[in-house]
Amino acid sequence: MTRREFDCLALLLNHPRRVFSADELYERIWQEEALGSATNAVMVLIHKLRDKIEDAPKEPRYLQTVWGVGYKVEP
Repeated sequence: MTRREFDCLALLLNHPRRVFSADELYERIWQEEALGSATNAVMVLIHKLRDKIEDAPKEPRYLQTVWGVGYKVEP
């Protein structure tokens, strides 16, 4: 797991059920202002995390997308 993947997972696990927008995740993980490509970077990061932690990454049980809002972890 990369450092950014770990940081993202740790943030989400420390705030279960809280929905984080892609911009907020980007700013907290990369520690810089979210610009136009922030959403894509977060989507790729979430995809890679799901591949590593989910039994069925295409049907995630833990790392959930809240459409139009962001991402959260369900315990």
